[in-house]
Amino acid sequence: MGEETNPLGSILQMATGLLASRALWATAHFKIADHVTDQGIGLDDLAEKTGILPDRLKRLMHVLVTFGMFRVLPGDLVVSTPVSQMLRSDSEKSVRAWIESIIGNEHYEALGSIDAALREPTTAFEARHGMLSFDYYTAHPGAGALFAQAMSDFTFPIDASISAYDFPKFDTAIDIGGSMGTLLNLILARYRDARGIVFDLPDVVERAGAAWAAEGGAARLSGIGGNFFEAVPAGGDLYLLKMILHDWNDDQCVEILKNIHTAINPGGTVCIIEILVPEDFSPHPGWMADFNMMALTGGRERNRGEYESLLEQGGFRLKRDTVLAPTSFSLLEAVPE
Repeated sequence: MGEETNPLGSILQMATGLLASRALWATAHFKIADHVTDQGIGLDDLAEKTGILPDRLKRLMHVLVTFGMFRVLPGDLVVSTPVSQMLRSDSEKSVRAWIESIIGNEHYEALGSIDAALREPTTAFEARHGMLSFDYYTAHPGAGALFAQAMSDFTFPIDASISAYDFPKFDTAIDIGGSMGTLLNLILARYRDARGIVFDLPDVVERAGAAWAAEGGAARLSGIGGNFFEAVPAGGDLYLLKMILHDWNDDQCVEILKNIHTAINPGGTVCIIEILVPEDFSPHPGWMADFNMMALTGGRERNRGEYESLLEQGGFRLKRDTVLAPTSFSLLEAVPE
């Protein structure tokens, strides 16, 4: 932060971020963008379709227009923008589910207990809900399904970059914590002689399997339910860990890596996809993610050296790391020692 920065302006920007975030969440929750097209819709008609009081919708729209979410033409005609298109449920680039789940509902409530996470070795999520976040999703299937959809939607651009990566030769790829199998499907589309296994909690795999069946099945893709702190499926040549290790503390990460080391085929590869943060206080988008991990899961974002240390403790040697442009994520490729 330079000396030319307006101190009060900086404080107000952070303080009012909560209001902007809640306005964005309301847009996703009420699926406002689903009803707004390039041709536009009248404000009163939009209020009727969303169930929002007309005057309250107009006041919300003032905020959303400020951020470029919509345009409002004379006669209160609400028109879509490229920003609002990303909140349409039917858009290929939709992040609507991610906004509703990750910045709302149980996550929003948990952040109200951030003081507990700063004072005690616990998470804000545990302080608010009395259980770990992943246990919460098992106990609340509706929230779990929304979270799974949120992660699939949000990580699609990352998945596209990962699937374009030049992986070492493999016959079987195993995605640890692979949720709905979106990433593996993209990878298998390039590696047509290989097969893939999604490994996740049993309820997640059951939900994914039902989705695959509804879509006519996923070629060469199957699911196995389990707990990666106990064991992971054996016989893989390529093990994927996308946004998994940042959910856990160092000892838990080493435990996961040791289980993969036990299961992996000789000559196999483990690929970790995470944000790499700087080793100093340089500004970086990963710091906000790190704060979020502290509050919700008890995990953290790490720098390259920290991941290299975890890999060594888990029995692996880091070969290389590659930035997955245009995202802020990196892929760390490691082999068993």
